[in-house]
Amino acid sequence: MANKKSAGPSINLELIPVEDSKHLGRDPHSKAILNTNKKAYMNAVQAKRAKDSEVNELQVLRDQVAELSELVKQLLGKAE
Repeated sequence: MANKKSAGPSINLELIPVEDSKHLGRDPHSKAILNTNKKAYMNAVQAKRAKDSEVNELQVLRDQVAELSELVKQLLGKAE
């Protein structure tokens, strides 16, 4: 007994239900477990984007601190 789930506008997959989970199905071709809960997927995508943004912002701050540190070293070298 397979569920029909839409993976996109024109792709229909016959998923094999996963026991004890209404939002998971197994692709019979690749054997991959697929999450069919669109809301959970969108939340995960949003969380990943937020984390990527946070990591990028942290790297920018590290670069700025390194640049400021180098400028302080240069200023102290000129003051002597």
